[in-house]
Parts: sequence; structure tokens; C-alpha cells
Amino acid sequence: MGGWVKLGSQTVGEGAYDLLTITEEQENVKQLKLKVVKHTVYLLDVKIIYADGTSERHSIDHRLDRGDSSNSFDLIGHYRCIKQLMFTYKNGAVSNAGAELLVLGKK
Repeated sequence: MGGWVKLGSQTVGEGAYDLLTITEEQENVKQLKLKVVKHTVYLLDVKIIYADGTSERHSIDHRLDRGDSSNSFDLIGHYRCIKQLMFTYKNGAVSNAGAELLVLGKK
């Protein structure tokens, strides 16, 4: 996968957002991207919450069809340990339920 490793996955619910806890400490992560499996999802943004309590938000605001990936984005400060990710979806644009987001990281 070109140096990308799977950090986790989230099955999209019917609500406006989902929260994914990263169970393994993923140190030295400097970039993220998201890949959609199964169904289309309209992803507004992702909030990244770090182990030290700081966070950052990245706007996606794009419809991602099955097999599509978001653009990769750099993490502020590079090489960060991620604790949680919060995904926000656009309601009503497409059927989000059942889509799966794969979270990919690059060291």
C-alpha cells in the first residue's frame, strides 16, 4: 500500500458522527488518509485527538464512493500518537449506513 499502514476502521452509523478509538499506540505517524469500503459516504471532516489531549480538524467535505480515498493530510507537528478520530458526515446526501472507513497512516 505504498508505505501506508492500517490504523483502524469504523463502520459508519446512521448518525451525524462516529468516534473511533485507536487501540494500539501509533507513534511516528505523520500523515493520514481515509479509504471508503462497501458504500458511499459524504464525509465533512475528521477531528484527530492526540494522546497528549491536543487535537486538530481537517475538512474533507467530499462524497467518497466505494473504493475512493481522501487526499492525504499532514499532521501538525508530525510524528504524533493518535488516541481517537471523530468523523462528521453530511446527513441525507447519501446512505451512510453500512459504509466502512479505513484509517491509513504513514510514518
